[in-house]
Amino acid sequence: MFLMRRLLSILIIIVIFIYMLIPYQTIIAKTKYSEILILYKDDNDITFIVSQGCVLERIYSVFDIVLALCPYESIPKLNSYNLYTVPNFNVSIHSTLASFKTYMHINEISNDAGSTNAWSWAISRVSADIVWQLLNNTGRGVNIAILDTGIDPYHPLLIGKLSAWIEFDRKGNPVCSKPHDTHGHGTWVSSIAVGGDATRYRFGVAPDAKIMVALVLPGGYGTAAQILAGLEWVLKPYDCNGRPLNISKPDVVSMSFGSESNYTNIFLPAIRKLIENGIIPVAAIGNSGPYSSANPGNIWGVIGVGAIDKDNSLAWFSSYEYVEWPEPPSDWPFKGEYPSVYRKPDVVAPGVDIPGAFPGGLIAIGSGTSASTPIVAGIAGILSEILKSKGYYGSSLVEKVYDILTSTASPLPYNGSGYGLIDAFLATSKALGRSINIIDLKFSPSVARPLSSINIYPQNLDVSKEVLIFLSGINVYKGPYVRNTVITISIPPTHIGGNTLIFVDKDGTLYNRTIVIVTPALILSNRTAIPGRNISILISGIGIGDLIVLYLGNNILTLDFADLRGTYLANLLIPYVEKGNYNLTLVDLSTPSIVLRDSISILPLNYSRTVVINNTYITKIYNPSINIFSILVKTKDYYTIKRIDYFDISISSNINITNISINLIRPLDIEFKVLNISKILPQLYRVWFYINNITSESRDIIISIEVSTNNGTITYPMTLTVKSRDIIADIDSTTSQAMTRISILNTTLNNALNLINDITLNITKMNRDISYIYTKYQEQEKSLSSIISNISRGIENVNSLSKRIENLTIISTILFIATLIMLLTTYITIVRRRK
Repeated sequence: MFLMRRLLSILIIIVIFIYMLIPYQTIIAKTKYSEILILYKDDNDITFIVSQGCVLERIYSVFDIVLALCPYESIPKLNSYNLYTVPNFNVSIHSTLASFKTYMHINEISNDAGSTNAWSWAISRVSADIVWQLLNNTGRGVNIAILDTGIDPYHPLLIGKLSAWIEFDRKGNPVCSKPHDTHGHGTWVSSIAVGGDATRYRFGVAPDAKIMVALVLPGGYGTAAQILAGLEWVLKPYDCNGRPLNISKPDVVSMSFGSESNYTNIFLPAIRKLIENGIIPVAAIGNSGPYSSANPGNIWGVIGVGAIDKDNSLAWFSSYEYVEWPEPPSDWPFKGEYPSVYRKPDVVAPGVDIPGAFPGGLIAIGSGTSASTPIVAGIAGILSEILKSKGYYGSSLVEKVYDILTSTASPLPYNGSGYGLIDAFLATSKALGRSINIIDLKFSPSVARPLSSINIYPQNLDVSKEVLIFLSGINVYKGPYVRNTVITISIPPTHIGGNTLIFVDKDGTLYNRTIVIVTPALILSNRTAIPGRNISILISGIGIGDLIVLYLGNNILTLDFADLRGTYLANLLIPYVEKGNYNLTLVDLSTPSIVLRDSISILPLNYSRTVVINNTYITKIYNPSINIFSILVKTKDYYTIKRIDYFDISISSNINITNISINLIRPLDIEFKVLNISKILPQLYRVWFYINNITSESRDIIISIEVSTNNGTITYPMTLTVKSRDIIADIDSTTSQAMTRISILNTTLNNALNLINDITLNITKMNRDISYIYTKYQEQEKSLSSIISNISRGIENVNSLSKRIENLTIISTILFIATLIMLLTTYITIVRRRK
C-alpha cells in the first residue's frame, strides 16, 4: 500500500513537470479573440480596455469609438465596466442583384432633340425635370457624399463630377488608390443622384451637383468599421495620407446599404455628428420585405427610404416596420428626443427598373432601395442649399429639410410607404417660399395604348392660362387653357404600366401629378408587304430595356432590346416566303407575360408594281428562284477599320444549314477577313470579321453571304459601311476631355476662393486653436504617460511571471530528478528483498 501511494505521488509530479514544460507562448496562442467596436467616454476607458488585453486597431476620435481585438473572455468585463460593445458586423448593398443587368453602351442609345431615349422614368416620377425647367435648379453648388463600392469617374454620365475620393480597408484604415469601382453598384447609384445633364442625358435628379465618394463596400460588402471610417471622412475630408482636403463638407450623405434587422447603437454617435453639423443622412431601409429594416436607415433622424414601382405600388422587396429601438439615447439632436417607437421608412421613391451608369461607359438597369436612396439624397441636397441661404444650419437645417420632404410627399395607400412618394417640384417650391395651387385633374380613359388619345379635364380651374402637360418627361401639350374646356393629348411611345402625367402652368403656380396606365401595343405601318421589302414596326408599352423576339410565322424577324422607354421601332426586311396571311408575334423574353399578335398579308412574289424612270412607265416583275428562303441580316450603321466586329444572320427555322461562307465582292483593294462564324442560337449565326486598308474616310463595301443547304447554295449580297475612325467615340472623347478641363479649372478656381476664405478665418482662429492644441497636448501627454506606465507595469509583470516560470521549471526539474532517484532506490530495495 505504501508502495502504491509512493508511485501515485511520483506520477502527479511527472504530470506537473510536463505541464510546466509547455511554452508560455503556446498557451497564449490558444486564447480566442474577437474584433469589436467599443463606445468609450474618456482616456480612462481606453486605459481599461488596454488593461484587459485588447489591441487597439483603429480609434475614431470624432465619435469616441475604438476598434479593438480583445480576448473573448474580456468582453463581459468590458460590458460590466459600462462600455458599449458590438462585433465588427458586416453591411451590404441594397440592390436586388437578380434583376441587375447591363444594357448597352451610352453611345449606342439613340437620341433626338425632341425625345431623348437616354432617360430614367424615375426623373419624371419625382418631377425633377419640372424643377430643372420651371425653377431652373439642377443642383449647382450641391455636394453629395456617397459611401458605396467606388466609382468610375470617367463614365460619360459622371465625368467632371467627382470632388473627392478615399478608400478604406476592413479595419477602417485609408488605402491609397485611384478612383475605381469594385462592383459597379457605386457608379450606378452615383449616376442616379447626379448623372448626365438636364437635356440630352437625363438620369440623375441633381445633374449639376458634385459628389465625394468613399469606397467602403468592396465587392458589395463591408464592415461597420469601414462605414464609421467613411462617416468620419465625410465630417473631416482628408487624403489617404491623412492630409486635410481643402473642400467643404457635403450637404448630404447617401448610404445605399445597411445591416438587416440590426438595432445596435454603434452608428448613433456618427449620425449625431452629421445632424449637428447640418449634414443630412439618407439611407436605404432594406430589401427584406415587411416587418424588417436595416441599420442605419432605421435610425431616428436618418431619412430612411423605401421603393415603389412604376404603378406607384410598394415594391415587393421594400422593407418597413414600426421600429422599437432597444436602447434609445437620453438626448438626441433631431426633434429633441429619440422615441422608443417610430415607423420606417420615412418616404419612398422609384426603385424598380432604374437605369444608370455602369463602369466602362455602359448603362445598367437595376432595382432595390439602393436606387431610391440617391434620388432622395439628390433632392435633399437641393433643398439644403436653398435653406442654408436662408440662414438654416446644424440640426435645424436637417429638421427643416426632413419636414419639407415629408409634408410635400404624395401619400400612398400602402403600409410601408411612410409619408409617401417624394415630389421634387413641391418640395423645392416650398423651400423657395413659392405658393402652389394643387388643382384637381381627371382624365379618360384611364388606360391607354401608345399613339392613342386621352382627354384631360381640369376641375374647378376658373382662370385662363398657358399650360404645359408632360407625359413621362415628354411635352405632349403646350398652349392656352380656357375654362371648362377639354384638352386632348396623344400618348407617346413609352413603357408599360404607370407613366407620370404632370399638369403645370408656365409660371409654376398651378400643378398636379398623377399616372396614366399604358398597355403594350404592336403597330404596323402597313398590313400588306412584299418579300424583300422593308416594313416599319413599332412595339411600345413593354418593359424598359426588355429583350424581345419578333416572329413572322416561324421566321425570326428580329431579336433585339427595347429602349429605356420600353419601345422598339425598326424597319424590318420581309423574308422571301410564299404569299398568304401570316401571324406577326412578339414575345417579350424579359417579361414573358407580354405576348402580342397581329396579322399581315404577304403579296405574291409575281406581284407587279409601276415605277417611273425618265417619265417612262415600266412594270417590274418579281420572279425569284424557287430555292430562295427567308434570311435576316442585322448590321450596325457603320463599322470601323482595325477593329474586330460582327453582324448577325437569322435563317428560317425549317431550313437545314450545312455551311455559311462570307466573301468580298468589291472593292478588292481592302483587307476583309472573316475570323469566325459562331452559332449563338438555333438558326442564328454571328459573323466576326476584321477590315483594314480603306483609302477614304468612309466607304461602302459589298459582300456575299453564301448559305448552303441540302438542296444547294444560295447567295445574298449585302452592303456594309466602313469608316476610317469611330466619329462618335472621337466626339465623345473630345467632349469628355473638354469637360474634364473645364471641371479642373472650375475646381481650381473654387479651391482658390475657398483657400482665401480659409486663410481669413484661420488668422482669426489661430490664437484660440494654438491654446486649444496646447491644452489637448498636455492632456494627451498625461494620458500617454499613464498608458506607458501601465504598459511598463505590464512588462514588469510579464518579466516577473517569466522569472517565476523559470524558477518553477528549475524546481520541477530538480523534483523530477529526485523522484527518479527515489523511484530507482525503491525499485532496488524491492528487488533485494525478494532475493
